[in-house]
Amino acid sequence: MTSLVTLVLLAVVPIVVCYLASWYQFGHLGPTDDPPHATNGQDGHPVPCVMAGTALERVTRWVEDGPTVFESARRMLHACDQLKKAADAALEERERLQQTCAALRAEVRQLQADIERVHTERIESGRWFAAMMTEAAPRLRIDHPPA
Repeated sequence: MTSLVTLVLLAVVPIVVCYLASWYQFGHLGPTDDPPHATNGQDGHPVPCVMAGTALERVTRWVEDGPTVFESARRMLHACDQLKKAADAALEERERLQQTCAALRAEVRQLQADIERVHTERIESGRWFAAMMTEAAPRLRIDHPPA
């Protein structure tokens, strides 16, 4: 909405300024007002002051440059919209990656707990096997082969 208002103002202001400058330059100030003229020209018409001429030239240049300025403004607004969409997509991707990272951290913690449990079971199994072998060794009769 703001960009639309800006574009309308950019379109209307040069036209109004051009109208006012030409109105001022050509003496359409009203019956009692005295338009600023340096001297009368040879043909009897008043010569407008230098300031009005340069203002009209500037306004004319603004009006001529208007389409270029509007196209540039349109391109900038379009680029701004594209950058906003890209930023939104990047934020969504960041959120997704954070959730994935949190899930992977939880999985790593679970796997580390499983490794610790298996390691403990292995140690207990080794102790149990050693105790069983120690108990069973005297019961087993082992005959050594004759040498």
